[in-house]
Amino acid sequence: MAAEQTAAALLALMAEEAAALRRGALGDLAALAARKSELVAALPATAGPAFRHDLARLRAAAGANAALLAASLRGIEAARARMAAIR
Repeated sequence: MAAEQTAAALLALMAEEAAALRRGALGDLAALAARKSELVAALPATAGPAFRHDLARLRAAAGANAALLAASLRGIEAARARMAAIR
């Protein structure tokens, strides 16, 4: 797979990951992470100018997904704290 195709597949997968996080489908994340790992391993070590643009988009998507994951974790912690307070 060419670098641009790999980047496009990775961006699509990261959009799936974001959707799963927004739905609260945390059980889907393990399978997505495995696929993401395979795609990341397929990325070239060096990049030309066109691919650098793809890398910037990948970084932005990864940052957005990290923020979604952090929000999910905060929500889980808040729910745990609430459950503990109820008990």
